[in-house]
Parts: sequence; C-alpha cells; structure tokens
Amino acid sequence: MCQHYGENGLAINVSAALFSRDVDQLDGQGYTGTEYIEDCGHEPTWATNRTLEFDYTSMQAFPEVGTWNRRDVGDVPFPEPRGQVSLHPEGESTYDAGYLKDATASVFAVTPSVALRDEARGGTTLLIRDNTTIHGTQSYRTQLPLGLNDTSGRTHVTYDIERHRVVGACLLDGDYRSDAGKLHENESATLCRNETPLATGAGLNTGGPQDPAARRNASLSFTYTTAMNDSLSYVATFEFRLQRTETVCTDWNGTSNTCNGTYVLEEFSETSQYTSAIDHLDVEYYSQPTPTAEVARYPDDSTEFILEARNTYGYRLGWDGLFSGVRFPASNSQAGWTWRVFSAERPGWRYLINESRTTRTRGRSPAHPLQNYAIPVATTTEDATGTRLSTQGRIRVQEILRSSPAVTTPSIDDNILISAPEPQYRLPYAVVYESPQALNFSQAEVIGLLNDTNTTGIYVQRAVDVRATNLSATVDRINDTHLRTTVSLASIRETANGQTETPLSTQPTLGYVVVNGERIQTRADGTATVTVRDAAYVDARYKPAGWKQHRRDVGYLSSTRSVRVPDPGAGFLLQLVSELILLFFPFLLVFVTLRHIASSNPNTIH
Repeated sequence: MCQHYGENGLAINVSAALFSRDVDQLDGQGYTGTEYIEDCGHEPTWATNRTLEFDYTSMQAFPEVGTWNRRDVGDVPFPEPRGQVSLHPEGESTYDAGYLKDATASVFAVTPSVALRDEARGGTTLLIRDNTTIHGTQSYRTQLPLGLNDTSGRTHVTYDIERHRVVGACLLDGDYRSDAGKLHENESATLCRNETPLATGAGLNTGGPQDPAARRNASLSFTYTTAMNDSLSYVATFEFRLQRTETVCTDWNGTSNTCNGTYVLEEFSETSQYTSAIDHLDVEYYSQPTPTAEVARYPDDSTEFILEARNTYGYRLGWDGLFSGVRFPASNSQAGWTWRVFSAERPGWRYLINESRTTRTRGRSPAHPLQNYAIPVATTTEDATGTRLSTQGRIRVQEILRSSPAVTTPSIDDNILISAPEPQYRLPYAVVYESPQALNFSQAEVIGLLNDTNTTGIYVQRAVDVRATNLSATVDRINDTHLRTTVSLASIRETANGQTETPLSTQPTLGYVVVNGERIQTRADGTATVTVRDAAYVDARYKPAGWKQHRRDVGYLSSTRSVRVPDPGAGFLLQLVSELILLFFPFLLVFVTLRHIASSNPNTIH
C-alpha cells in the first residue's frame, strides 16, 4: 500500500482517487480499486509515461485536496547535515549569494486554487479566492571556497560560518524575481522587511540563538484585495554570519619561516549577510461571473436557451466563461458548460534534487502535493471520453451555435494528456440547450470552478416569447389552369381572458408563407394573395425565422393549411345546366301561362 494513503486525514479510497481523478490506462486496461490502493493509482502510469484519459466526473474543485496538502507538506524531508545539503524540487530556481549556495523557495501548494493553462501568459495561472493559504518550503546550504584560509605565514587568517538560518518567509504582491540572490548587510534591507508583505511566517526560528533550526516549510494565509497584482512572490530570507579570525605568531623565525612561539589573537570580526530566494506565481482572483443567457419560452412551457462565453479560446482565458455549469433546482436538471475539474499531483514535485559540495543526486519525492486543474471540454466528437457537454435531468444539448477556431489538444503536463480529438479540436462559444419544461433562471445555481463559489441567478439578456400561429386559406378558380389563393396569418397570444389572434405581417419577422411552392409575404392585415397553377390541393405553410436568427423579443411557430380544390369537370356541368335554365326559362314561362289560360276558359264543342 502507498505509504501516504490514509495518513493525511482522508480514507484510503478517497486518497487514491484524489491522486489522479481520472481513468488510468496501463496497456489499455483501466485500474481496479485494489490497484489504485496497492500501486498508488497514478504512479505506474506516470513512471512509464502513459496517457491519463480524464472522464471529467467533476465540475468543481475537490475540497479534499486542501486537506491533503495541509498535512502532506510535513512529509518534505529535512536536509541533513544541516547547512551542508540543499534539497529542492527538480527544476526549481536556485540562487547563490556569497557563501550561501543553492538557496531555494518553493511553493508546495495553494489552497484553495484551480490551475489553468494560460496561453496568453505562456504558463499556468492559478485561480484563487478571497482567503488563500500558500504552503511553501525553503532550503539552502553554505560553502566556503577552498583555499580561503591562509595559514602559511606569520599571520594566520581563518574564516568560518558561525551561524546560518532561515530568517523567515513572506508573501509579496507582485513579481520580485529580479531581487533574488542579492546580498544585504542588514535584515531591514531584505524584501520581507523592506516591502509590505501580504503575509509573514511566524515562529520559523525554533532554536536558540546559538543553534537556530532551519525550518522546512511555512504556511502563509492572506485575503485578496481589489488592488492586488496578478503575480505573487513567495520569498524565503536567509542569514549567514561569517567569522574572521586573525592570529599572529609571537616568535617568528624569518629564516626558516616557522613560528617558534604561539599564535595569539590579533583581530576578530563577524559579519552577517542576508539574501532571499523567490518562487513566483501567476494568479487570477476568481470572481464568480454571472452567466448571460438568451431564453425562448414556448406555448407548451418548453424552453430553449443559449449560454455563451466568447473568449474561451483554448487556454487563453476568458474570465467571463469560468463557470462549469448551471443547475435548476426546481426541475432537478443541469446544463454543463465547457470547463471541467480534476485533481492530480503537481508535476514539479515528482522528484527532489539533493545538492552538496561534491554531489548532486535525484530521487522520488516522499511528499506529494496535489492540485486541482481545470480544462475546457472539446465538443467536436461524441465518441471520445470527456468531449461531450454534460447535462442532467431533462435538459439536452440542441446544437453548438458558435465554436472557436481549431486549437491544439491541451495538456497540463507531458504525463497528463487530455482525452480529446487529436491533434486539434474546437471549443464551444455558444451552446443551445432545450428543456421540455419551464425553467426559472433567476433561481438557477451557477456552479463555480472553486468550491464554495456557487452563485444564484443567470442574467437573461433577451427573453423571447414564442407564439403559436393560425394560417387560413381560400381558393378561387380563375380558369381551367390557374387558381387564386388568399391566405390569412395571425399570431395567437395567451391572455387572462383566453386566446387572442392578431394579424401577422411576415415582413418584419423575416419569415414567409409558401403556397404550392410560391413564396409570399403577408401584409399588415396578415393577408396575401397569390396565383398558382391548378392542383387538387393548395398547401400553405408559414415558415418563421428561428428566434436565434433575429434579435426580436417575439418569435413564432410554424403553421400549415391545406385546401381541396373542387373538380373542374363538375363545375363545368353545373355552369352549363344553370345557363340552359336561364336560356329556356322565358319560353317555359309563356307555355305554362298559356296552359293556365286554356284551362280557365274551356272551348265547349256542341
């Protein structure tokens, strides 16, 4: 079992999962729970440089990472012999100043934080909150040059580092790397004294004045203010005291160049010097954004809405898009956005360098700081793990409305590769979601990347009332080959008194009506007339512009109407009979009248 599992205040299975919250692949086979515990989960994979394929099971930073790091910083080894060995993470900047060598200040962990790859800065940016704690370590060694002592003549001069220590650590607002490694004769001239620290370590000197024990780590907490820079400097201050002793021979033989007497003290002096080592951090204060949405509500209470973040271009951060989803508590549904969070080891602490005067060795670190990372999700494919926008409940992704240009598949570290289409993919700028039920956007919970940063409410910048429509049509025959069709279009609006219909002109709505293939526009009174060729049916369809294609506050649903055209043969016979009746009616009337007169005055024959 991994020695560090179960020792940091967390259950073994939780520790194993935190170590790499991913789907580990070793020769194509995923780890089992037992292998996570027995093999430390990530270590065989990282040791063999395998690919980690993340399943994006979380949309928010794991708070357990902070618990882990607070305890794990105590596993940083104590360099022995003290003052003769410097121990620091591989790749950490070291500084030499006077007789102080390989001095380092190393950030172990930042809690709480989420790391994002930031192409604009060319590195990693840490999202931090109002109250943040930085765990750091420091190390150094001392070394006098060979041949510095002169013991060959009447006067002997010897040097010794009588005292060396870590004075303390502090946190400064800004980038002070250019001041690292400079020597100062007074402690008051050092950065932690001369500047105004955000936080200063207390009690770093635990030993007495004759034997001040060098401290391995410090935990510095500070509160963010709006005037802060986007860079922080973790500064460790060191002191060494150089002792110079000059002795003179009481009886010097110049012929043989030997001392026939004894060496007595002639001069003694002590000089203290101070220097600083610095580790630099790029940070961004995480101010939970209020997402904006465009919302369309339909007559059946179904909803469509667009979430948008225009600047999420690869890892070039768009601070308006740094939320990972929105949750609608009333409907128990959730719409995922582009960012996902996972936890993994900080790569810089994988190996430690042990430096002395004569040797430099590299070994695996017994301390394992963890970091929450956030990456944007690709949505160009649905068959690769972690490339889909996650939804819960009855919400579904309808379409990706706008996407970024192609970007290179991101990676946090050479050994932490993201499961995404290779070698490039696109990120969504605007996503359309649909729900079969009404959603309350003012009560929606916005899920922040950092834990305890959720907010309530989505700003609806455009609300569209999508209304039903009613389309009617009448058909008149012009001749045997053409028909005159008149359509009437009205929008249906639900009111407190029931439904009301209002004539609908298609011209300002960017929609149109199609009658047997002929496209027409209705007038202000909602009507339009068109001549079409003779057919058995006249089919009319209203095709409105989609609500996403215009900026109006009202949208419309499509409607249709089909009218059967009377048979032209039957119409002709009916017309013929009518004309014959009109033609012969006068003659028939005369005949009937004469018959009536004849019957009234009979002509009697005798």
